[in-house]
Amino acid sequence: ERVLQMPGMESVRDDLAPMLRHFQSYKDSGPIADRNGILLYGPTGTGKTRMAHAIAAELNLPMLKVGVQDLTSKWINESPALIGRLFRQASTRPCVVFLDELDAVAVDRSEQNAHSEDRKLAMALLTAIDTARKTSHIVLVAATNYLDRIDSAIVRDGRFDWRLEIPLPDEPSRKAMLRQM
Repeated sequence: ERVLQMPGMESVRDDLAPMLRHFQSYKDSGPIADRNGILLYGPTGTGKTRMAHAIAAELNLPMLKVGVQDLTSKWINESPALIGRLFRQASTRPCVVFLDELDAVAVDRSEQNAHSEDRKLAMALLTAIDTARKTSHIVLVAATNYLDRIDSAIVRDGRFDWRLEIPLPDEPSRKAMLRQM
């Protein structure tokens, strides 16, 4: 389903359209955009994941959906390696990388109760985002229910240039979702 053809949520679509223009040439390996990173945030059940799928469809790019379970390991130092592998794999062709539940892997490093492995994971993510931004046709999209729990270095401009609140679906959106069931 294409973002700009989704029923309802007109204000979200209006905000998203100019962001996507930066990536229209990615499917043909055109120039790398000077901006990247779309962070979708809002309450649970607002359609952030659906919006990420729609972004990939709108750009006509494959999507690599990455969840917490894909980036975390019980083994020390394994999680940063997983992030590196993910971004190296994604950089082989134009695509959308969707990091779901970003707050679980990009924890605020300044928190006193943050574990050293959480800090390493956040640092590895920072490095991977910076490298991908300069060298790859990766459109980075992430989602969170808890914007305030994410390390501020990750959500700043230069990593996530756009932050887009996804509110609860409006009436036309709810009706369309019910029709699709």
